[in-house]
Amino acid sequence: MESKILLFLLALSFNTYAQTPGRTITPTRQVAEFSELENQWMDALQHNDRFAVDHLLTDDFEILTPLAGNAVDRDEFIEAVTGSLKLQSYRISQMTVHDFGDTAVVNFFINAKGQFRGHDSSGRYFVVDVWRKSDNRWEAAVRYLSKAGLASTAQPRPNGKQ
Repeated sequence: MESKILLFLLALSFNTYAQTPGRTITPTRQVAEFSELENQWMDALQHNDRFAVDHLLTDDFEILTPLAGNAVDRDEFIEAVTGSLKLQSYRISQMTVHDFGDTAVVNFFINAKGQFRGHDSSGRYFVVDVWRKSDNRWEAAVRYLSKAGLASTAQPRPNGKQ
């Protein structure tokens, strides 16, 4: 009985990846597609390639990070990273992709070695990117970036049982 339930759940989970009739996208294919885009982005940052970075971002792109304290818009981001970022190496791992048609949410860890504005910015980061499809091409709309492993400073919320 358990094996029948397991087979049913497995078959059901495969059906959740169908986007349109006749076209099925597997998680592996999605991860490969967005891994390529994320690596293009990181390569462009590593080589200070303003044109390539510009090409990957939506016009209303913004990045949010605890270090900046507020949202940084597209132009400010491009100016900062193509002038002040010295990325020596990086490695992306543990990527997951959530596809919602013309929008995809991609999250992963990145180990990076480099400097930003003369300060060591090496470390492990958790990244969440929101990609938007326009004219059959994916562009990054929002990036959330935070050092991985930081302790939360949030206060516990009362649950009504105290």
